[in-house]
Amino acid sequence: MSLNINIPEKTKKFKEDGIKKTIESHFNEIANEWWRHQISWTYDAYDTFKDHDKFLIVIYLIKKTLDTNTKKFKEYSINQFYTQDKIELEKFNIVEVSNYFGIPKETTRRKLIELEKKRIIIKIKKKQMLNTNIFNLNKQINLIKKISTLLFKFSKILKKNKLMNRIIEPGEILKHIEKEFTFCLKLYYDLQLKISSCWKGYFNDLESFNIWALCVTNKSYNSPKEKNKYIKDYSNFIIDESSENGLNGMTISDMTGIPRATVVRKLKKLIINKNLIMDNKKRYHPNGFHLKKILLLQNKNIKELSSFMAKIFNQLEN
Repeated sequence: MSLNINIPEKTKKFKEDGIKKTIESHFNEIANEWWRHQISWTYDAYDTFKDHDKFLIVIYLIKKTLDTNTKKFKEYSINQFYTQDKIELEKFNIVEVSNYFGIPKETTRRKLIELEKKRIIIKIKKKQMLNTNIFNLNKQINLIKKISTLLFKFSKILKKNKLMNRIIEPGEILKHIEKEFTFCLKLYYDLQLKISSCWKGYFNDLESFNIWALCVTNKSYNSPKEKNKYIKDYSNFIIDESSENGLNGMTISDMTGIPRATVVRKLKKLIINKNLIMDNKKRYHPNGFHLKKILLLQNKNIKELSSFMAKIFNQLEN
C-alpha cells in the first residue's frame, strides 16, 4: 500500500541558525529536558535488543527505506504504517552499514545474521523485509508523545525569544506526527543516528556514552539552579563543578538497563580516560578534563537538533 502525494512548495519560516542561536544562548532553560529525552532514547535503544549496535543498524535500515519512500512521495500515517506487519527494506550491503557505524565488517555481518535468526529481518526471495512488530504501535505512540513534549517545551523558549508567534501545544504536535508519521520518523531517526554516531566516535561505544550522559544528567538535575544561559558557561558549571550528588555503579546499572559487570568495566575505562571521576564514597561524577572537546561535539549535535526542529515547526506552521 502506498500513497502518492503531491507535496506543495512550503515557505521556511523557521531557520536552523536562529533556533541554534536561541538554544545556545538559553541552554540552561532546556538542558534538563534535552538530556532527559536523550537518556530515555538510549535506554529504549538498549532495552530493545540489549545491544545498541543492533538497534542502530535496524534504525539505519528503516531510515534509508523511508528516505527512498519520501523521494517517491510515499508517506504514511501511523495507522497506515501499522496495517503492515512487514515492510520491504531498501537494498543495503554489509560494507555500507559497517562504514556508517565504524563497526568491523565481520561484527556487522554477525549482528545482521542474529537479527535474521530472531526474525527481525526476514529474507523473502531477493527481498529483505523488516518485522514491524519490534516497534509495536504502543511503543511508537509513547515515542511520539516524548517527541511532542520536547518540541512543546522548545516552542515555549522560541516564543519567549520572539522566534515563534505562539506556543505549540503537545497535542497539536502529536496529531501532526501521527498524520505525517513516516516523514517525521525519518527526520527523527536521522537526528538520532547522527547524534549516536557522534558520541560513539568519541567514546568508542554507546554503553560508555549512556553511562557518562546519565552522570551528566544527574548532575544537571541536582545542582543549584545555574544562571549562566550560554551553552559553554552552563556546560562548564555542570561538568566541572564539584557536587555531592554522584551515582553509584548499582544505580547506573538499574537506570540504564546495562548489566552491572558491563557497567563496572565501562566505569573503569571512563575514569582512565578522564571522562568521569569517583569520590571517596564510590559515586561517579562528570570530569571536566575534556570539556573543550565535549563542547565541540555538543555544538555539532545542537546544530542537528536545530535542523530537526526547524523542519518540524515549518511543517506545522504551513
